[in-house]
Amino acid sequence: LVPMALGTDGGGSIRVPSSFSGLVGLKATFGRVTEGRMIASASTVTNIGPICTSVPDTALSYLLLAGCDPNEPTSVQQGPVTIGDYLTPKESVRGLKVGIYRDWFNHCDPEVKRVCQQSLQWIVDAGAELVDLHIPELNATFIAHITTFLTEISSTYKYDFYEHYRDFNTDTIQYMIFGDSFTAADYTMAARQRTRAIQVMKSVFSQVDVLVTPTTGRTAVPIEPSHLSHGCVDVNSTGKIVRFTVLGNLTGVPGIAIPVGYDSNNLPVSLQLMANWWREDLLFRLSAQIEKRVMKRKPKIFYDILQL
Repeated sequence: LVPMALGTDGGGSIRVPSSFSGLVGLKATFGRVTEGRMIASASTVTNIGPICTSVPDTALSYLLLAGCDPNEPTSVQQGPVTIGDYLTPKESVRGLKVGIYRDWFNHCDPEVKRVCQQSLQWIVDAGAELVDLHIPELNATFIAHITTFLTEISSTYKYDFYEHYRDFNTDTIQYMIFGDSFTAADYTMAARQRTRAIQVMKSVFSQVDVLVTPTTGRTAVPIEPSHLSHGCVDVNSTGKIVRFTVLGNLTGVPGIAIPVGYDSNNLPVSLQLMANWWREDLLFRLSAQIEKRVMKRKPKIFYDILQL
């Protein structure tokens, strides 16, 4: 219905809905897009970014949004904003090194794995090189993100939560109580793990240009009527959904979700690309080549706004 929508991503909330909907979603480097007009619910892990139908639309939206904001401290120190020559012929990715940690990559539902593995061949066909690597301490990093994210949300909305408790749904209540249970020591330990994770990502991007994973570990969850009225608490499903996205939030590296196919229920499957800090241009460069090879399907309910 619109060419571009804005989202806020503290653990995957740009990339996950993009993945479920067959759209392109970009979480830029932390600080790349000013957060001056955003309610900072989890201020050290949350980013504003675009959700679009294509890579070119996403790149243009990024150009409009990105850049230094002198009134926002996290936005001041950043590299130049560029999208590169992402629409050039396939030789534009020749020689690009794309890292994959296969044990982690395969930690998803079989159909997601099948479709994402197919897209790896597209990356090779486009001229890039797949490089196997190991990323340590992913479980510790996942826990550090949960601790950071829920602690910051609980702190931000603490007074609203107790004054308007009845207005919150079940899953939000659970997360608020969970976040409020963490101690200062827990938050400090999470910060230490964040530092370790940043060092790990520096090592990763000294070896490769781009890191590839599935965007989510499963396709979209069915929405039951009770979910709309009361919310849904499914920790296992939520963990699988954000398994690959939270690393980018905790470390601040940019990531893009790009649709690459469908499961047997015709639900979209998405690949995630991550790059070094400030190198969003590499994400556009590779995702544009992947997009050329995707046969997109129209959803059952589709509105052509040009025909309305």
